[in-house]
Order: sequence, then C-alpha cells, then structure tokens
Amino acid sequence: MLPIVILGRPSLTTDLLVHELEKSFNVAAVVFEHQPVQAKLRLLERRCKRIGLWTVIQQLLFLIWDRLYIARASNRRIQELIGHHKADIRSRTRHVHDVNSLEVITFLQEIKPACGVISGTSILRSPLIESVPIWLNIHCGITPRYRGVHGAFWAVAEGRPELAGVTIHQIDAGVDTGSIIAQEKIEIDSRDTYRTLPVKQYFKGIPLLVTAVKHVLDGTLTTYKRTDLESKLWYSPTISDYVRFQRQLKALSKER
Repeated sequence: MLPIVILGRPSLTTDLLVHELEKSFNVAAVVFEHQPVQAKLRLLERRCKRIGLWTVIQQLLFLIWDRLYIARASNRRIQELIGHHKADIRSRTRHVHDVNSLEVITFLQEIKPACGVISGTSILRSPLIESVPIWLNIHCGITPRYRGVHGAFWAVAEGRPELAGVTIHQIDAGVDTGSIIAQEKIEIDSRDTYRTLPVKQYFKGIPLLVTAVKHVLDGTLTTYKRTDLESKLWYSPTISDYVRFQRQLKALSKER
C-alpha cells in the first residue's frame, strides 16, 4: 500500500485522527510540531502588526481564562463525546520545532509519501508543499467563510450556527484557501464550549478525510470551490467574543 504521512501538533484530536487513518492506510510516519517560545513570540509580533496590539492583549487574556476555567469546565463533556474511541498511535513518530524545516523536507523525500495529511500545524510554505504530491487538511470551519482558527466558534458567535462545521480541503499557498473536497455541519447544543466544538468537528471530519485519502490513492479525487460564501480569515477570540458566543448559544437553545 502506498505510504502517507501525517503532520500535526500534539493534541487529543490529532491522536484520534492518526488512530483512524492507521486502520486503513500505511502511515509511514507522524511528525509532531512543537513550536519553541521564540517562534510563538514572532507569531505574536506579526499578529500585532496585522490586527493591533490591544486586540492581541485581549486574545492573550482570553487564553488565560480558557486555561483556568473553560478547559476544566469542558472536560466532562469532551469525555462524553470521545466515549470508547481510542487515540493510541502505532506509527513511528518524529518531533520537530518547525514542520517547514529542511529536516522535515529531507525526511519526506526519504519516505516518498503519496499523500500528506495536516492537523493543526503552522502554515505550510512552498518548499514543503512541493515535497509531497498532495496535501490534505482537516480544517475546523466551513470555508471560505471561516478560514483561520475556531471556525465553529465564530459561526455561533456570528449567529450562523448552520455554518458550524468542518472542511477537508487541498493545501495550497494560501491560508485555508485550497479547493474543497468535502464539508459537514455539526450539531450545536447548549453544552458546547470553545473546547468541545473542535472535538465534534474532528469526529465529523475524520470519516471524510479517510474517504478523501482513499480517493487520492486510487486517483479519483474530485474538488470544488464555493462561491456562495464570502471569504474571511479569523483569529483567536477575546473574552468579549466568548461572551457573545455564550449569548448566541442561549438564544439558540430558546429557539429550540
């Protein structure tokens, strides 16, 4: 069977994805990206230039709130969603600071995968994209409206829960701008949080991704673009954004 490779950041959802792909494919390797502090600081610097220092400060305050409160409050619901699903990894793993490094590109040239799968890494640059015939991404949002991060969260916060979902798309040089392979909506309920939504999205998206990889390997993959949705790039929320999200959840629950 033709080999595939997975690049991701260590997380429960990535582990679930790897476990499911291992059932159907020859996963030659899993490369985990661990960004050093310096890289995260450079990212914050670029974000400050793009969206402003005050907004970034508010985002950082939200991340503190998330660690102290939202993560703990979400644990029980996440365990309910996961249920009996396993997340163990059998493939050989490699740990790097940057998936775009020469180290990773050389490694991929040795493996010669027929397909690469992405789960939450840094944006892929051209040399890495070109090192593998095709890259597929599992994106937590309905593109092109919810590019960037936390797509389902923003869909709810905007009052558009019908656009909360997951997209499997081909990687190109843009940020979540690649051709769409499949999309699926998720159900939103009053117990949802910033933390539970990605778990729901991965459970919807993993079967779509498995099918997409099969089509890549047998040469039958088809893609499409959506022109019915406006395109927008989203970033991490602030505390006020999360309050708006919670209000929309309450309003949605009353409607039902």
